[in-house]
Amino acid sequence: MKNQILLKSIVAGLVALMLQACNSVLFIPTRQHVLTPDKVHVKYADVNLISQDDVKLHGWYLPATATARGSILFLHGNGENISTHLAMVYWLPAEGYDVYLFDYRGYGASQGEVDLDGSLADIEAMIGYVAAHKSTPEKFIVLGHSLGASMGIYAVSQSAHRPDLAGMISIGAFSDYGSVTRDVLSRSWLTWLFQWPLSQAMDNRFSPKRYIADISPLPVVLLHSEADEVIEPYHAGILLAAAREPKYFQALHGDHNRVLNNTNNRQILLDYLQQLLAVPDTP
Repeated sequence: MKNQILLKSIVAGLVALMLQACNSVLFIPTRQHVLTPDKVHVKYADVNLISQDDVKLHGWYLPATATARGSILFLHGNGENISTHLAMVYWLPAEGYDVYLFDYRGYGASQGEVDLDGSLADIEAMIGYVAAHKSTPEKFIVLGHSLGASMGIYAVSQSAHRPDLAGMISIGAFSDYGSVTRDVLSRSWLTWLFQWPLSQAMDNRFSPKRYIADISPLPVVLLHSEADEVIEPYHAGILLAAAREPKYFQALHGDHNRVLNNTNNRQILLDYLQQLLAVPDTP
């Protein structure tokens, strides 16, 4: 009997360690902001919302510098917090777009502890917030990068606020949680042995490739760099095959975290924003 209890305790401990390891692959949050939008000469306002389970979330609102052409909810990737992902979107207000970006629970000034279910609930609350507070009457775009894009695919497919959405644009999303875990762990000899057990243990209930078809009839745009060294380009092919029309794919250039430093990539994004929002071009 004692041996059975000991064995169960060991198994439970191993399972807990594996789940903790899986969480640490997905989420790498930091609390300290390294800069604020005003440091890059962008006006902003702090905004707060309450998630479905009463977790307070913090974000920034970056208003368009002229009459807004549309609104964007940006979902950032897995590392650090909104301050280190600001470079992805700080230039969009000058192009005529209101931008909202929030930290998931456990990131930056948002309360709570990180976990996948909670982060998905946070995104639904973010979508609802933008739907209620956007300054433009038109529907808005969900723009996600990396983990934010992958979680966003599920969130948009299931959102109660789909009538308020004009579509989703994904940059550098992965196709499922197990595969990306295996990809990441296989790159180092220190973690190579753990790629199979941890990828099998990864929570795949919200796999993007399983839910991307449910975004339809809303359009989904998949943008992915051919040189992406973090989320390998094959993930985009899997997602494109799984998606239903209307769906679009465009290859980008540059590395994973600096993909929107490239002016050509920025123009591709602007073209799709205009297309999805049906915004007339200005002379």
